[in-house]
Amino acid sequence: MLVIGYGNPLRGDDGIGIHVAHTLMEMTESAWEVIACHQLTLDLVDPIQRADFVVFVDANLDLAAGEIAVCPVEPLAQIVNSWSHQVDPALLLGLASAWYGKCPRASLIGVGGADFGLSETLSPEVAATVPQIVKILQEINEKTG
Repeated sequence: MLVIGYGNPLRGDDGIGIHVAHTLMEMTESAWEVIACHQLTLDLVDPIQRADFVVFVDANLDLAAGEIAVCPVEPLAQIVNSWSHQVDPALLLGLASAWYGKCPRASLIGVGGADFGLSETLSPEVAATVPQIVKILQEINEKTG
């Protein structure tokens, strides 16, 4: 399983994905490939196409602070040539399919934030979700592994 945690760690709760990724990297028993990044970029297509299952972790502005949502991600069916800042999980999956002929199943774990101001720390509500997300990832791995 590949876990990609992304967001801006200098904008408080926007960094939840990176915090989760770093937590997983510190876990000695984790056999997952883990990537922490500020934003999704096209170079992630290669590790994505090699994975059996991908989980993206990011902040979600539509959720209440500390709320967690797990949603499947389907590959983008039609790829357009506007790469600017429009790279999202569906596009990366679609590109894996188009470029490599392989596309793993994927989910997105979204976490509602309380504070997106200038800060390197998570709000208490969001920090409390990190162990919950690790447990969710373990459950996903058991189901898909």
